Amino acid sequence: MILDCNVITDESGRELASHSTNGINIAGYDDDISREPVPWHWHDEFEAGIITEGRVLFETDHGRAEISKGEGFFVNSGILHSVCGSDSLIDCRLHSILFGPELVSGKSGGAIDEKYIQPLIARADMGFVHIKPSGRTNVDLLKVIEAAWNECASSDYGYEFRQRELVSDLIVQLGQTGFIDGTSPQHAEEDNDRIKRMLNYIHSNYMDVIDIVSVASAANISQRECLRCFHRTINTTPSAYIKGYRVSKARDMLNSRQSSISDIASKCGFGDCSYFIKVFREATGTTPGRYTGKVLK
Repeated sequence: MILDCNVITDESGRELASHSTNGINIAGYDDDISREPVPWHWHDEFEAGIITEGRVLFETDHGRAEISKGEGFFVNSGILHSVCGSDSLIDCRLHSILFGPELVSGKSGGAIDEKYIQPLIARADMGFVHIKPSGRTNVDLLKVIEAAWNECASSDYGYEFRQRELVSDLIVQLGQTGFIDGTSPQHAEEDNDRIKRMLNYIHSNYMDVIDIVSVASAANISQRECLRCFHRTINTTPSAYIKGYRVSKARDMLNSRQSSISDIASKCGFGDCSYFIKVFREATGTTPGRYTGKVLK
């Protein structure tokens, strides 16, 4: 079964959804990124995919990459990332699979886990991999990802074994490569911990007044280091991230059609309704009222 992606996270940005199909810890997705960008989040599962239309911009705490049609990607376990179309005028779609490490290793702490899975998760050059269709290794990786995605739509007898075989092959091929994303910061692990704590604070308090002092305090760092950490990890400022997160929560509320626009403005921390409309239009290209009209169609 191929699913639509709907990212819901906890306060730390960790995705809450269970990526499984029929009790097997793997799921395939067909995402229209031009219609619904994927906000900053992370998950324990590995993620791999191929761009099927347009160009997609991936941002991680290791940097950013624009990926075009026919190219692929790999996102490691625990890596913060977001996804959006690189051009609002072009349709952008991707096919992706998410699978738990235990689908390959069988169990955490076992021989396969210790020899293959944990070393891959720990590799600094494997936080995010941009897979271009050049060279035999990359072409083979793309074929494996496509085959694994296709198996997610299968209900043939024994398809679970083929899924496990394909993702195991993917892990082996990735482990044998020398991919370097070239953007791993000097203090990546420390930054990753800090940004998760600050995002946790923002996600828990977005409905209230938030300033940079309180955000920095959540990670026990200075205001200047807070700004640097946001720039190094997710390439934005705290204020820009807060606005974006509030808009994403407002969109969720507009989609549910259970609150008025003024109530949503208040619940999402904008305070002033006219300011909410201004920020929403800047972020989405339309007003909350018109967005609600689109949802109803």
